Amino acid sequence: MQRFGAVHILVNNAGTAIRKKIHEFTLEEWRTVMDTNLTGPWLMCRHFIPHMKGRGYGRIINLTSIMAHVSSEGRGIYSTSKHGVLGLTRGLALELADDNITAVAISPGFIATDLTAPLRADPAKNAALMAQTPLKRWGQPNEIAALALYICSDAAAFMTGNDVLIDGGWCAQ
Repeated sequence: MQRFGAVHILVNNAGTAIRKKIHEFTLEEWRTVMDTNLTGPWLMCRHFIPHMKGRGYGRIINLTSIMAHVSSEGRGIYSTSKHGVLGLTRGLALELADDNITAVAISPGFIATDLTAPLRADPAKNAALMAQTPLKRWGQPNEIAALALYICSDAAAFMTGNDVLIDGGWCAQ
């Protein structure tokens, strides 16, 4: 607040995943995933929304995942946390509409980042993922950034409570 004077846009983009079967999770591992993926965005909203209200414009973008829509073995707890972020986004959209603050989720598919480098480097895993992705390529971080920029623009002012899949067609199957 001291540096910028006002907050108009909040992007919740932190996330973590532990790959293992649901019944094998310890309570500590559950809390690690939930605290990062769901409690973190809620805490950020709780802190920033009072500074956003009353300004006539605001945008909250919550990064979820295609795993909020589908799941796979070893991804159940991650999917649970990201599905919770969708519920948070929808609740925010309803509660903040009178203040002209919109809330939109972005659900990326497989994006070429440092975190996905091991999957891309493994020929068998990479081939399997690309076989399930209709566009047959990894998404790029700049494609997610361009979508976020659009959501923050006046052109997207009527968009709230939505979840935008950007997954190369993965969830269309």
